[in-house]
Amino acid sequence: MEFYQFLCFLSCLSGQLLLNLPSSTAQLCRPVQSDALLQFNDSLTVETDTVLDCDLKMTTWKNGLDCCSWDGVTCDNITGNIIGLDLSYSCLQGTLRSNSSLFALRHLQSLNLAFNNFHTSPILPELSVFAELRHLNLSYSNFFGLVPVEISFLSKLVLLDLSQNYKDDGIYVEQSLKIENSGFKILIQNLTELRELNLDFIDMSAVSLSSVMNLSFSLTFFSANWCNLPGNFRSTFLACLTSLISIWVTMISCISGKILDSIGEFKNLKTLHLNNYSLTGSIPSSLVNLTKLTSLDLSRNELTGILDLGVFSTLKNLQVLRLTVELNLMYNSMNHTFPKLETLALPSCNLTEFPPFLNSLKMLRQLDLSGNKIGGQIPRWF
Repeated sequence: MEFYQFLCFLSCLSGQLLLNLPSSTAQLCRPVQSDALLQFNDSLTVETDTVLDCDLKMTTWKNGLDCCSWDGVTCDNITGNIIGLDLSYSCLQGTLRSNSSLFALRHLQSLNLAFNNFHTSPILPELSVFAELRHLNLSYSNFFGLVPVEISFLSKLVLLDLSQNYKDDGIYVEQSLKIENSGFKILIQNLTELRELNLDFIDMSAVSLSSVMNLSFSLTFFSANWCNLPGNFRSTFLACLTSLISIWVTMISCISGKILDSIGEFKNLKTLHLNNYSLTGSIPSSLVNLTKLTSLDLSRNELTGILDLGVFSTLKNLQVLRLTVELNLMYNSMNHTFPKLETLALPSCNLTEFPPFLNSLKMLRQLDLSGNKIGGQIPRWF
C-alpha cells in the first residue's frame, strides 16, 4: 500500500513539475513586434534588377508564426524581445521614413541593413531610439545627406559602418553622405565603446583638426577611403589610433604620396593594405615593428629603391605579402624566413633568379614572380 502511495506521489510531483516548465511551443515573440516587422516588410519591395546574390529573408515572415523563428530575427530567450535584425543582402528597395514601424523595436542591440537600396533616403535621427544598439551597419544601401548627430546618442555602439558606394543603374554614387565638423566632434566624444568604424565614401572635407584631438575610444578597425580628408587631419588622426588591428584607409597614402615612418607605431596591426594608391618613395624601415602583421599589401604603387627582404624577418606571422613593382629586392642576407607565409607576390621586382629563400616557404600556396628577369633553369627544389 505504501508503495502505491509513493508511486502516486511521484506521479503528482512530476505532473506539477511539467506544469511549471515553459512550453516548447510557446511563442516568445510579442504580437506588437511581429506586427511591426510585417508592416516594415510591407513598406518595402524586393529589387529584382540587381547584380547582388539576394538572401530573401523576409519571405519566411508569416503572420501567425513566432517571429523569433523568422530569418534575420534574433530574440532574447528570456524576455522575447527582438534584439537583432539582420536584413543584409535582402535586395530591399524603398524609402525609410520617420514613422517606419522599424522604430517600434526599441530593444534592438544589432541592426544590419547593408546592401539594400533605400533610394537616397536620409539616415534618420529616429535611430537614436535604439538605446541598446551595439552594432549598426547601414553600408552600401544608398543613403544620402548629412549623418545625423543623433547617431552619437547610441553610446553603446561597438561597431558603426556607414560606408557608401552604391551602384545604381551602372553609376557609382560616391560620397552621397556627408558628416559635418560638429557632428563628427560629438560622435567621437560620445561613442567611447566604439571598436570598428567604417566611413568609406563619406564626405569628411568639413572635419577639422581640432575635432579629433581628444579621441578617447580604442579603435581596432578603421576605414576611411575616399573621404576628402585634409592632410593635417590624416596624420593627427592616425597618431591617435595606435590600437588599430586593421587599416584599410587611403589617408595614410595621401600625405605627400608617401608612407609615413610613423606607421611603425601601430604595433597591434594585423592587416595593412595600401595597394593601388600611387605611393612613391621608399618603404619605411619602421614596418619591421609591426610584428603582429598577418597580411601586408603594398602592390600597385610606385615605390622605388632597394629593399632588403631580410629586414622583414621579424614578421613571423605574415601569411600574405604583396610588394610593388620596380623595387630592387635583396635577399642574400636572409637568415630567417616566413614560417606562415601562404601568398607571396613579387611582380616586376627586378629579380634575375629564383630567390633561394623560396625553398624554405613550406606553407606557400600562391606565388607571383611575373614581370621579372629570371633566366636559366628552374632549380630542383622549386
